[in-house]
Amino acid sequence: MGVPVLREGNIIQLPAMALEVAEACSGIRSLMSLATLAIIYGYLMEPRISFRWILALAAVPIAVLANSLRIIGTGLLVQYWDPDKAQGFFHTFSGWLIFVVSLLMLFVLHRTLQWLCPEGAAHP
Repeated sequence: MGVPVLREGNIIQLPAMALEVAEACSGIRSLMSLATLAIIYGYLMEPRISFRWILALAAVPIAVLANSLRIIGTGLLVQYWDPDKAQGFFHTFSGWLIFVVSLLMLFVLHRTLQWLCPEGAAHP
């Protein structure tokens, strides 16, 4: 995306400034919350055990992808707009927004699985 980046541990060096991915922002809490909600959602909305497992396991790559998008968005905001805005409102708001996007991705995955293998068909 045209931004030179150097990652050293949990610090991302951008030309405009260095971003530190703090332990609290590492996405682990988001992953745990998403996995818990995926398990509950699967239990309540899906009778097939195999689909429940798929939803629970899919929480990991979905959370990683969503958190990666958040870091990319923050980096682009720092580089091309305003570092102060990236650390203020956007940082807080993007956490909530990315979690909602993660939930939507989980829902879309479930709908896709249901479409590919309807309940009356043979179970995967």
